[in-house]
Parts: sequence; structure tokens; C-alpha cells
Amino acid sequence: MNKNDVILAISIEFILGRDEAEKIVDIIFKSMRESLKESKKLEIPKFGEFRVISSKTGNKSVRFSPSKKLWMKYQQAEKIRRN
Repeated sequence: MNKNDVILAISIEFILGRDEAEKIVDIIFKSMRESLKESKKLEIPKFGEFRVISSKTGNKSVRFSPSKKLWMKYQQAEKIRRN
């Protein structure tokens, strides 16, 4: 799933035009970026946690740790997919 998929899902779910849905997605992503800049951590209950990690060279990256519930759903889907 990419940004366009999220925009499409929101526009369908809430019966919005593409431009309106895109503005909503942009606001959400902007809020997430600002939160990570300020506190280096963003937690979304039942989804997971994003953390800013600094390397020894000074580069920064964002790591995602899924919630236990999300991780279990992923494992179940993978098990079904493999069978």
C-alpha cells in the first residue's frame, strides 16, 4: 500500500473527492513528521511505534515496531499465504 492507495481508501470510505482526501493524508503525514522531529517517537495504539534512530555516522532513520496485535495478524496472514 502506498500514499495513493491510502488516498483512494479515504476518498471511498468518506465519499470525498481525491483532492480532499489527499489534503487529509498530507495533514496526517505532516503531523507524524512533526511529532517525530519533536519527540523522536510516535506511538499509534493497536498499530505500532515509530522511532527516530541516529547512527554513528549521524544519519537518521525511522524504525517501525508493530504492536503485538498487528504482528500476530501479520503472522496469521503469512501462515495462510504459505499453505
